[in-house]
Amino acid sequence: MFKIKEFSSEKFSEFLQQKMNSGTKSLCFLIGGAYGFDKTIYEKSTAQLALSQFTFPHQLAKLIFTEQLY
Repeated sequence: MFKIKEFSSEKFSEFLQQKMNSGTKSLCFLIGGAYGFDKTIYEKSTAQLALSQFTFPHQLAKLIFTEQLY
């Protein structure tokens, strides 16, 4: 199991830039529901990212994540 990553906005931008510079062809971000994901999703993932230690409604989490990508 790997550590859940939390970034500041600047560090997240650096993380994305590093992925682009390294030749990563695609990234897939999934936003979990109230009960998270099935264990098979966790087993197949290469990293986990936390938007915050707070809990957000699903729709708000999508908005926050979209803002960070923008």
